[in-house]
Amino acid sequence: MDTTPDTVKDAQNPPLSVSLLNLDDITEHESPNAFNCSAPDVVFQELPHHISLAFTIHGCPFACAGCHSEHTWDAESGNALTDDAFLAYLSQYQGLISAVVFLGGEWNRQALTNKLKLAKAQGLTTCLYTGGNHVARSLRAHLDFVKLGPWIETLGGLDSTITNQRFIELKDGELWQDRTHWFQQNASSSSQQNMLQNSSQNNLHTTQTLNTFTHQQGVSYASA
Repeated sequence: MDTTPDTVKDAQNPPLSVSLLNLDDITEHESPNAFNCSAPDVVFQELPHHISLAFTIHGCPFACAGCHSEHTWDAESGNALTDDAFLAYLSQYQGLISAVVFLGGEWNRQALTNKLKLAKAQGLTTCLYTGGNHVARSLRAHLDFVKLGPWIETLGGLDSTITNQRFIELKDGELWQDRTHWFQQNASSSSQQNMLQNSSQNNLHTTQTLNTFTHQQGVSYASA
């Protein structure tokens, strides 16, 4: 078992030591060319700074409590994502996407490796979301980003400041820099935008109410 910790650099946070748990302990659904997936979605949040085509792979063995995608745990559900089907999707979205994101699939190492190689050959950035704390070196060689860690409801996802999950940028197949703060910055920006929007709506409602009142009372007022 590979238990050597990888040190991850982060300009904003101290070095992160990631314990490497061997996914060989999890039974793999081996098929050299295919695993099942849901219809892919074009997404913007899963990989910041990219427009990505995301594939939710069925058969996840982690079974995290509170999982949002429990319906995908059955490996026999969904549709087969063969190499040919994958290439057809990439062709369909060519010029529209800059990356592919796999939500799971690391338990079928060969099938996922094939897809990552095909994506990289087309110049696409690659990303894997896993509920584990370790990704095999053979997969990391073809990944640019990886989300590590199971979903723990009380700790939240990547946008939570207390999350157990980490979003890591890889370089030359090795864990390089912790980019989790990207998501927390985005969450902060979204919160500020919502506050400004709510404030603007409240101000508009107040103005409309005042206009209605002054009209009914036959008085006028001058705005400061």
